Amino acid sequence: MRDGFVVNDGVRIHYQVEGSGPPLFLHHGFTGSSQSWRDFGYTKEIADGYTLVLIDARGQGASDKPYDVEANTMERRTDDIRLVLDELEIDRVHFWGYSMGGRTAFAFVQRYPDRLRSLVIGGASPYVVPESTAWNNALAVAAERGDAAMLAGDVEGDMAFMEEGLRRSDRKALAATQRGIMKWPGVDPATITTPALLYCPTEDPRLGHMEKAAAAMGTKLHLVQGKSHAQGFYDGLEVIPAVRGFLAGVERGDAPRAAG
Repeated sequence: MRDGFVVNDGVRIHYQVEGSGPPLFLHHGFTGSSQSWRDFGYTKEIADGYTLVLIDARGQGASDKPYDVEANTMERRTDDIRLVLDELEIDRVHFWGYSMGGRTAFAFVQRYPDRLRSLVIGGASPYVVPESTAWNNALAVAAERGDAAMLAGDVEGDMAFMEEGLRRSDRKALAATQRGIMKWPGVDPATITTPALLYCPTEDPRLGHMEKAAAAMGTKLHLVQGKSHAQGFYDGLEVIPAVRGFLAGVERGDAPRAAG
């Protein structure tokens, strides 16, 4: 496994690389880090077929943790990803993001579509609507207060999981993360032409928005049955076969514009 850092306007961004095969970029969710993909078994299942590029998003993991809201916007975050790809001399990559990572994937394809081979997005919406604004506000407040119960309630998550996420995180940086992300105006999914697989837990309140996005993109939405938003990641390995099949189709060149 290779570790490295890139620097974006003075902020150091940590990344790791492992596996072999076509490059697949993995972006974690809120309170997570690159380690999350290992902790819940994803890297073990997919590193045999892909060169995995894992990032610690700014404000989390081993990356720097700026408190300025303007240092946490989607423009900064998507540039972080571009710089990592440049550092590794990767022209185009498959991008898999969940929750905050999925929202970042939507922002990345909006700005840098030419750097992508495909998108795999779970539990995330491309829209800015009152519900998403309320979610992000609640996450920022919960992070500032260290309120695991509030955080768990917002994402329908496990209390112990949320407590651990807050314990290992810089709460002020997490709050700035959410407030920076809230500045993103969203993207019209109908403008996305990158092959895409969308998936969502059936008990996730984001489901309706993802159904709408899938329809706009011309793809079916893969459903993770009976799971909440948080469970869709930390208990979500059942999505691996669908992801593997989708990526294999893109590699063969027979994936449609969007594929579910």
